[in-house]
Amino acid sequence: MGHPLMSGVSCASWSATRVFLFARAGLPLLLLASLAGCSNQYTMELSVPMYKDYAVRIPDVFKPGTPIPDKYTKMDVPVCNIPDEAAMWDIVKQKLGKLIGGFVSRHYTIDKLELLESRMTATVGTFEALTFVKLGFKPLPVNGAAQPVLELGQVSSEQGLGTEIVLTPPVPVDLVQVMHEADANTGNECPLVAAEVHGLVPVSPVAADVTLRVRPTVTAHGVLASFAAWVLQLFL
Repeated sequence: MGHPLMSGVSCASWSATRVFLFARAGLPLLLLASLAGCSNQYTMELSVPMYKDYAVRIPDVFKPGTPIPDKYTKMDVPVCNIPDEAAMWDIVKQKLGKLIGGFVSRHYTIDKLELLESRMTATVGTFEALTFVKLGFKPLPVNGAAQPVLELGQVSSEQGLGTEIVLTPPVPVDLVQVMHEADANTGNECPLVAAEVHGLVPVSPVAADVTLRVRPTVTAHGVLASFAAWVLQLFL
């Protein structure tokens, strides 16, 4: 298995021996020219902070410590200020810069950004009162057409959910597609999170940090970017 950041390299036929032969023959330009058509694709996993101290709104009509009323166990919650593709790409690029150099990171395109996990860590209060949480993402309509709900995962425990909720979608969600669809919507509405929650009403306010674990797939383009990325694959 290769380096965890790198896969699907289209110049795999190039061996280290072949590179050294070109170099010893004094043909670096020919080497670069031969690699001119190469396009190196990489995948990685990284954590992306989404929200800090996100407050969980508890309606005033709820009595703390009592079961959540059935008619409120399912609700749609607006989620605004979602990072756009440019902001998400800046985060990914910063990570790439630390790992394979700023020059290469500036010569990438992002092909896919899969959501692997959503993690909510309580910073105020806990999730002890809750026994079940299921979330789904409802994208904004595109050209007036409703989009399918994207399942984000669910978790349950009769002993309560503690201080951290970790949701894993049954199928990785491509956030690039979600962001493209959001950009195509010209209205002022916010996308929704479809939430199903069971348990007791928390007895105190709850806030949490929300972090996503994502898997970007990116491609390096151009002679120098492809060559630099390819050499790193050989020796990392």
